[in-house]
Amino acid sequence: MRCANGSFKGTFEQLLAHEKLGPLVLDDGLYVQRIKEWRKALGEENFLVVFLDDVANEPQGTYSRICKYLSISDEHIPRNLHEKINQPERVRSRILRDIHLKAALFLSRNEFRILKNIIKTSQLPRIIYDINHAKSRMEYMTRKDFDILQKFYSTEIEELENLFNRNLSHWHTSVETL
Repeated sequence: MRCANGSFKGTFEQLLAHEKLGPLVLDDGLYVQRIKEWRKALGEENFLVVFLDDVANEPQGTYSRICKYLSISDEHIPRNLHEKINQPERVRSRILRDIHLKAALFLSRNEFRILKNIIKTSQLPRIIYDINHAKSRMEYMTRKDFDILQKFYSTEIEELENLFNRNLSHWHTSVETL
């Protein structure tokens, strides 16, 4: 499991129980107090909050809203604004990827040109890529983990709803419908 401070070996529940990391993981999702502090420090007119929900569901409207906030024209809305671009790929083995990258860097020197060509003409780079980028089973949140997070963040979600005068009830969606 990856967390803000690197890797953690164990379950989500064990991560939350960790003396030092547990509080950090949950505190990273507490936005209301931070938003209020930043608004106070910068001034209401110098602070724009954009919800990822809006970017995903209304990309053009969100783009226009950001342009208006920045006092720039939105007449040049990208045609592919609604498309998902540069989707992250889940790398199955960082070690395999790193070995491949280091080997490619090592072989990029001129004195290894012949060896580089032999490897390049073999299918080894493609095989490594295919292994490393093969579709892997997506890990979903367990019901127990969802309930822990739901309990912890429910008040925060309500405060965000009040702060921004918007309905965020879909943030309370159960695991079965995620």
